[in-house]
Amino acid sequence: MRKVSSKIMFAIITCSLITALLVGGFGMQHSISLLEREATERVLNLSDKYANEISSIFENIEGTITSLSATVETSFDVDAFHKDPEGYLSSYKAALAPTIAKMTQNTGKINGLYFTFNPDLTKGADEIWYIKEGTHVKAVDSAANGIFLEVFRKPVEDYMLYYYMPIEAGHGTWTEPALDPDSGCNVISYSEAVYVDDQLIGVAGCDIETENTIDIIENMSVYQTGYAFLMNEKYDFMIHPEYSKKENLTSVEGGIYKKAVNAMGKKESGIVKFEDKHGHLQLLGFSHLTNGWVIAVMPPWEEVFAPARNLAIAIVILTLLAIGLSVLISRVFSNRFARPIYGAVDELKYLGLEDFSHEIPSELLNREDELGEVVKYAAVIKTLVEKKTAENREKDLLLIEQSRLAKMGEMVGNIAHQWKQPLNSINLIVANLLEAYRFHELDEKLLESSAAKTLRLTERMSETIEDFLNFIKPNKEKVWFSVSECVDLALELMDESIRCNRIHISFEHDKDFEVYGYANEFSHAVFNLINNARDAVLEEEDGRIIEITIALRPEEKIGILKIKNFGNEIDSEILKTIFTPYFTTKDPGKGSGIGLSISQTIIEQRMEGKLEIQNLSDGVCCTITMNQIREKAV
Repeated sequence: MRKVSSKIMFAIITCSLITALLVGGFGMQHSISLLEREATERVLNLSDKYANEISSIFENIEGTITSLSATVETSFDVDAFHKDPEGYLSSYKAALAPTIAKMTQNTGKINGLYFTFNPDLTKGADEIWYIKEGTHVKAVDSAANGIFLEVFRKPVEDYMLYYYMPIEAGHGTWTEPALDPDSGCNVISYSEAVYVDDQLIGVAGCDIETENTIDIIENMSVYQTGYAFLMNEKYDFMIHPEYSKKENLTSVEGGIYKKAVNAMGKKESGIVKFEDKHGHLQLLGFSHLTNGWVIAVMPPWEEVFAPARNLAIAIVILTLLAIGLSVLISRVFSNRFARPIYGAVDELKYLGLEDFSHEIPSELLNREDELGEVVKYAAVIKTLVEKKTAENREKDLLLIEQSRLAKMGEMVGNIAHQWKQPLNSINLIVANLLEAYRFHELDEKLLESSAAKTLRLTERMSETIEDFLNFIKPNKEKVWFSVSECVDLALELMDESIRCNRIHISFEHDKDFEVYGYANEFSHAVFNLINNARDAVLEEEDGRIIEITIALRPEEKIGILKIKNFGNEIDSEILKTIFTPYFTTKDPGKGSGIGLSISQTIIEQRMEGKLEIQNLSDGVCCTITMNQIREKAV
């Protein structure tokens, strides 16, 4: 981008960016804060809504039972009862029954209303009990339903807690959900103990099917994947999708809800934020019912604050759009202001490119400002440069030809590096043939073997130029090829040199593997590495050893080829630059310095492997690691 317009655009964009960030940041913070507050209030309102709904039902029922208790307290005559227990109780039950029947009819959400007389007072299991059947009220015969004196004896069954709890507590109590053996439904009961002249007359109470009241907690809609649960005043679970009634909020999950429990003990309703055992933020809303029970809701944090998150994303997008718009506007204005400067710069560029055919526009030459002066000087420079260009054109042609020859020399050097060893091997084969002839050891077998090796070497030399050119072609086809076969080929081509220099080759491979890539190029790389290993051990008088190993590691999905020579270590400084093109430690004329560089390019760039060279305590090891491998089929 041009410098002048860049400065103009930078100034406009900077101002726009600062403004957008300030306005967007403040707006986003304020909006998100409002949405988060609204989300938490929604969670609290959710628990409050159901708590108020159930509490309203409970208060209505409690009022009915209190009214029944007051009726018994004011109407039951203890003295008359003691004078004629059986007769008085019979007439009293007959008088009280219509009242209970009417209350049962007029009280919503209840399953039945009853007054259970104290068995110690009446010496029997006496009870007035009415239940609802649709819109009608029906009296229930307690004796016929199995209520006898035995049910008042300990241990107390859950369905009899309605009788004992208010007596022990001294006030009206609610039982937790229990199975009613008579109706076969889960019910909760509210009951109050009735005393007259400090004499326990009995217990007034009613049953409520949980499906009409607290069971709605199981089906509460708490966002999409949240849930609600119910606890008693001691925070024991009464309804929960995961925990049983025997568990307590303070002890489950290692006590992560202690913060919520503390808040429940201080407030009637509220919101608590805490971290679960995985360190994730959680939200819990709670509300107390009038009877001390607690409704809690657990909405998913992500769903509760999804609107705030979406708003933040929207604000960020709008901010980015505003910045993009400011960039567009700034570009339009900067181009308009900088266009004359661009024209002057273009004229100077034409001079730099030696394009003298372009005519300088008259509107630039005729300008009376600083830009006009610059363009006039450019016209003068154009004339001078045209003159100098003609003088230097001949020199330029000579430099171009020299550069072309230098590139050809580099190519010939690369090819010569690949031919050097085969030519040496042919020379050794011819020398061996001549020596065998002189000592009368030349036979048909030796001649055929030498001719075959020479033929393979010459064929390899003829392929070298084509392979070297193919090396730079990106559309060369990849195939699966054997690593051991590439090593065998390199060793075969170097056989004469290795044998004449008394070099021992140890080649081990328990499991061969195949590589997906370019076989010829991989052979070149292996040939270069073995050739370097050969040169390294030539300095040793004894123990000229090269170890070559192939290893397959299926669990790591890699194949490894190692070429180790037992020569001298490489200096650490040289090791850092050993793959640099044309870097060599050999004497002039004995090495081009491109073998390792080409090998690294083939292995790492062309075949996505890795080539490493490292010093060992007894020599130097070259390691090729390949990823695209498979075990060779037998």
